[in-house]
Amino acid sequence: VDLDTPLIHYVPDFRMAEGRYEQITLRMLLSHSSGLPGSEYRNGSTFFPVAGHVNQILTALAGQRLKHAPGEMAVYCNDGFSLIELLVKATTRSSYTDFVSREILAPLGMTRSCFGIEALVPGSYAATLNANGEPNPQEYLNILATGGVYTTPSEMGRLAMLLLNGGRLGELGLLSPKA
Repeated sequence: VDLDTPLIHYVPDFRMAEGRYEQITLRMLLSHSSGLPGSEYRNGSTFFPVAGHVNQILTALAGQRLKHAPGEMAVYCNDGFSLIELLVKATTRSSYTDFVSREILAPLGMTRSCFGIEALVPGSYAATLNANGEPNPQEYLNILATGGVYTTPSEMGRLAMLLLNGGRLGELGLLSPKA
């Protein structure tokens, strides 16, 4: 993919209430400079998995206008990252979770990392507690490309080392130095 190509080139279903959205590039989505109006959090965190949260975002954006011209300024916006799910599906014909698991987590040996789309094994995560000190049910982060990965500190360290070492972890090269 080309980071300076508009998203609609890859995801023609992306629409907004005004035409400037057609200028939003992948780089703008990833750098929070797209002008998108905010973050769609409804159903983003639930006590049961909600598939297709990104489609909820698409529907909401179709009736909204940009906050500012694409590329004009940077304003934090998770929806830009969420839309990357659609890019991955359009360019790889694979779901975002399958792609990340196959192309990033598995090669890095991140065997305990996963997306919260299924129940986690009891005892494999730290439960939050309610006011009575009892464990709350597992939370599901349905905002997959916006932080929906469950991982351990040591496995997150493997990803950090890859990023800090020009896309390499030991002999494994997943990214070019430019990426």
